[in-house]
Amino acid sequence: MAGTYSGNYEVTSNATYGPATSTTLNGNLYVNSDATLKNLVVNGTVYVNPGQNGTVTLNNVAATNIVVLSGATNSIHLNNVTAGNLTVKNDNSVRIESNSGTAITNTIVQSGATLDANGGSFGTIELTPTSSAPIELRGNLAGSAITVTKSNVVLKVAAGATVGTLNIEAAATGTTVDNAGTINEVMANTDNVVIEGNQPETVTPGENVELAVSVGSETELKSALEKNYAVINLKNGFEVISPILVSKKVTINGEGNIITRSNSFKEIVQGNGLPKINSVIVVSQNGAIINNLVVDSNGKEETGWQGLYALQVYNAKDVQLNKVLLKNGDGGLIVNGSTVKATDISTSGNEYGGIEVSKGAEAGLSNSALTITGESSHEDAEGKPAIWVYPGQGTLSSDLYEVTATEQGNANNQTYYNLRTSLSVYDFEIGEFSSVVAGTPVEVPVTLKATAVNKLGYESVIAEVSTTKKPADSSVKFYALDSNNTPILQTDNGVWGPNAGFLLPKDHNATTPFNVTFSKSGNYTITVKLKDKVTNKYIAEKTVNVTAE
Repeated sequence: MAGTYSGNYEVTSNATYGPATSTTLNGNLYVNSDATLKNLVVNGTVYVNPGQNGTVTLNNVAATNIVVLSGATNSIHLNNVTAGNLTVKNDNSVRIESNSGTAITNTIVQSGATLDANGGSFGTIELTPTSSAPIELRGNLAGSAITVTKSNVVLKVAAGATVGTLNIEAAATGTTVDNAGTINEVMANTDNVVIEGNQPETVTPGENVELAVSVGSETELKSALEKNYAVINLKNGFEVISPILVSKKVTINGEGNIITRSNSFKEIVQGNGLPKINSVIVVSQNGAIINNLVVDSNGKEETGWQGLYALQVYNAKDVQLNKVLLKNGDGGLIVNGSTVKATDISTSGNEYGGIEVSKGAEAGLSNSALTITGESSHEDAEGKPAIWVYPGQGTLSSDLYEVTATEQGNANNQTYYNLRTSLSVYDFEIGEFSSVVAGTPVEVPVTLKATAVNKLGYESVIAEVSTTKKPADSSVKFYALDSNNTPILQTDNGVWGPNAGFLLPKDHNATTPFNVTFSKSGNYTITVKLKDKVTNKYIAEKTVNVTAE
């Protein structure tokens, strides 16, 4: 019935209430059933509480406040409704639909809910839930300023939905935004925020705030790299059809996933005499960090030099690579004009070796510096180095590696490094000196063999023989034939092998008979050492004590 009424009223029946023309109620209205209310002006609060599976429809209703206490996932329909405040604090995830003609000034969501702007407005929206139930946004909310004020909020933006500004306050740490729609701008004032799915058009972090985003495709990763994210997390692996350019200071957490170069990969041609960009990932920003990532160049079928690397660091300082695996290119990593610290780095399946350290061709680049710590592994093409360094263009700092060759490569000027554990281990075996009589030669077999066969031998070694103890005015003469049957005679001390050294295969095992003559009776000490000519370090040593009668 039309008119004006005062007091509080309750609706308990499943029916339609309201006159054909407007009725005014000065008081509160409690809707505790599946009901439809129409043509009402409520100078007070409308409490909507139809129960967990209930439905309420408001048609042509104006109220000071509306409070939704319960309802189903498709339950509260607002048609041509105006209200100063809409508060949602139900125990279940209710859906509230704001249809044409609806204008809410302020909406406060204190629980899980779905806000569906289907032609109507929710006004300014504050998300301050007291439970962990997700909040979902649907429809066109471009005109609403949305603020998250509580921690650990899970916010979903549905496909097709549009959000204007999303403001995440400092207290809203742990907020997760799963965006399948469009967000114009995210303003975040706390670090621990993760944005998944589609990237906002603009990301604005507060002062000293580091934002994180989760990505699952090449498009998402490239979009995230254009925004102000401090951390990018990969939620799965994916293929890329063009280079990933990391030109901002960012931490990329691979989470063990694989970025793979597609068979349809297109390099970037720069022009102006600059080299093409053919690496899967190129880092060109100081302080960038990549963690726990596998990059597959997918180049096993492409034989011959292509200039293909899984990762290139170009003209950047203080770049960190932690637990990365770079595989199946010409090389795994190339460091150009950069300083890089790598921990637990691995390469495999690369045609020409693991890592190149050089300066790069562009003018103005500095020498490179690569530091490697932790546990490294290299399973690249047989006989290829773990690391190759161009002289005068860069340095390697690591206790894990040692020089295995110099003057190598296509220009014969590179230094090759391999893991110490990748080199075979060798030892001498010296036969017994039995019944030794002064002045009479005694034949003794001397064997040099690999006691632990690994991936590599040595490019150039020599054997040194020395008499470290002997009687006064005595001498020891050593006589043997080398591998070319050339006689070698030495007294007391000598070198076995040519000046340039000899090649020592990884599985070397050879015995040479020596005739040894002690000039006087007494006690003698003889030491045999194997020396790497490249590093001037000793790699095997054996000492024997002999008594001549």
